[in-house]
Amino acid sequence: MLEPRCLTIADAAAYCGLTPGGFRHWVIIGRFPTALPGTHRWDRKAIDYALDRLSGLPAVAAGEPEEDEMDRWLREHGVREADAPHPNAGLRGPPWRRVPK
Repeated sequence: MLEPRCLTIADAAAYCGLTPGGFRHWVIIGRFPTALPGTHRWDRKAIDYALDRLSGLPAVAAGEPEEDEMDRWLREHGVREADAPHPNAGLRGPPWRRVPK
């Protein structure tokens, strides 16, 4: 069976063992990423990545490069990720979180 990558809030909450309200709370406090831009769907891989980080698992999976193109650009231009401008600056919601490819 094909597992969908984009999840509704109900599906994302169930995937994490949370209620939709609990899932929303974790998004608001920054534990989970926000919905994909322009949608009401969450990326399953981004949720997995957030859970891995919360669990203390290594951030880089075996076989993946430790530095992606964005990381390299930020380093080469002397920009720390926390200082990088956010495309949605000024909007309400949790702080910007980078999501893996």
